[in-house]
Amino acid sequence: MKKVRSEPNEIIRFLEGIWITRDFTINPDREVKITEYKEVMKVKDSETITITALGIDKGKDVTRDMTIRKDGHNVILSQRGFSAKGTKRGNLVSLRGTYKNQVFDFRLYLMKDKYIYQRDVWENNRVIEVQMSYLQRSRK
Repeated sequence: MKKVRSEPNEIIRFLEGIWITRDFTINPDREVKITEYKEVMKVKDSETITITALGIDKGKDVTRDMTIRKDGHNVILSQRGFSAKGTKRGNLVSLRGTYKNQVFDFRLYLMKDKYIYQRDVWENNRVIEVQMSYLQRSRK
């Protein structure tokens, strides 16, 4: 039987390309960490994007797959053993997931040639870390 190949969902299509990333990680017990690097995002299949952060780890590239399933307004984001569920309304994707004793809130803003990724990590009803990445599309 021939496998039917489906087109990438709208979020995966949006993310595909080369991005300049400015990342800010804020934790109450550490200095604010600011990093700038390029990210290459390639469609792996209709629900998976392969993300390569160039030179991010002591000059070495880091590659990971992220799966984003979309059914109507409902969205599930998965990476390795972690999963977050939420919704897409217009150009905003809001998700929540738990891992061990922490809650992760994500907001993905899909804004033409700009992409904002925000992650809040909660523990015992307190935010313990905030990460915000501003990405500018370099090319599709």
